[in-house]
Amino acid sequence: ITETITGNVNSCGVGSFTRTFTATDGQGLTNVQVCQQRITVYGIHDYRITFPTDEEGTCADVPDYDGIVAEEL
Repeated sequence: ITETITGNVNSCGVGSFTRTFTATDGQGLTNVQVCQQRITVYGIHDYRITFPTDEEGTCADVPDYDGIVAEEL
Protein backbone atom coordinates (compact mmCIF):
# COMPACT_ATOMS: atom_id res chain seq x y z
CA ILE A 1 0.00 0.00 0.00
CA THR A 2 1.33 3.42 -0.95
CA GLU A 3 -0.01 6.79 0.12
CA THR A 4 0.21 10.27 -1.40
CA ILE A 5 -0.85 13.44 0.41
CA THR A 6 -1.98 16.67 -1.27
CA GLY A 7 -3.47 19.83 0.16
CA ASN A 8 -2.58 22.80 2.25
CA VAL A 9 -2.66 23.72 5.94
CA ASN A 10 -1.74 27.32 6.80
CA SER A 11 0.52 28.53 9.61
CA CYS A 12 -2.48 28.55 11.99
CA GLY A 13 -3.03 24.84 11.30
CA VAL A 14 -6.25 25.42 9.30
CA GLY A 15 -6.92 23.90 5.88
CA SER A 16 -7.51 20.55 4.27
CA PHE A 17 -5.60 17.72 2.69
CA THR A 18 -6.38 14.50 0.86
CA ARG A 19 -4.71 11.13 1.38
CA THR A 20 -4.86 8.79 -1.65
CA PHE A 21 -4.09 5.11 -1.15
CA THR A 22 -3.00 2.63 -3.81
CA ALA A 23 -2.85 -1.10 -3.11
CA THR A 24 -0.55 -3.28 -5.21
CA ASP A 25 -0.55 -7.07 -4.96
CA GLY A 26 2.35 -9.49 -5.46
CA GLN A 27 1.66 -9.67 -9.22
CA GLY A 28 1.91 -5.88 -9.61
CA LEU A 29 -1.83 -5.31 -10.04
CA THR A 30 -3.27 -2.21 -8.39
CA ASN A 31 -6.73 -1.29 -7.15
CA VAL A 32 -9.19 -0.02 -9.76
CA GLN A 33 -11.28 2.14 -7.43
CA VAL A 34 -9.67 5.25 -5.96
CA CYS A 35 -9.43 5.13 -2.18
CA GLN A 36 -9.21 8.63 -0.71
CA GLN A 37 -9.53 10.21 2.70
CA ARG A 38 -10.23 13.96 2.85
CA ILE A 39 -9.34 15.66 6.12
CA THR A 40 -10.47 19.20 6.95
CA VAL A 41 -8.85 21.05 9.86
CA TYR A 42 -10.95 23.84 11.37
CA GLY A 43 -9.59 26.62 13.55
CA ILE A 44 -11.22 26.99 16.94
CA HIS A 45 -10.43 30.31 18.53
CA ASP A 46 -11.66 30.10 22.11
CA TYR A 47 -9.97 33.16 23.52
CA ARG A 48 -10.58 36.83 24.15
CA ILE A 49 -7.96 39.59 23.95
CA THR A 50 -8.60 42.84 25.83
CA PHE A 51 -6.54 45.92 25.01
CA PRO A 52 -5.99 48.79 27.46
CA THR A 53 -8.17 51.89 27.24
CA ASP A 54 -6.85 55.24 26.04
CA GLU A 55 -5.22 57.25 28.82
CA GLU A 56 -3.86 60.79 28.96
CA GLY A 57 -0.91 62.31 30.74
CA THR A 58 1.31 65.36 30.68
CA CYS A 59 4.66 65.37 28.95
CA ALA A 60 6.58 64.34 32.07
CA ASP A 61 3.86 62.06 33.47
CA VAL A 62 3.39 58.51 32.18
CA PRO A 63 -0.23 57.46 32.85
CA ASP A 64 -1.14 54.17 34.51
CA TYR A 65 -2.94 51.69 32.28
CA ASP A 66 -3.96 48.04 32.30
CA GLY A 67 -1.90 45.76 30.12
CA ILE A 68 -3.12 43.48 27.36
CA VAL A 69 -5.13 40.56 28.76
CA ALA A 70 -5.55 37.23 26.94
CA GLU A 71 -8.21 34.89 28.35
CA GLU A 72 -8.80 31.31 27.31
CA LEU A 73 -12.54 30.60 27.12
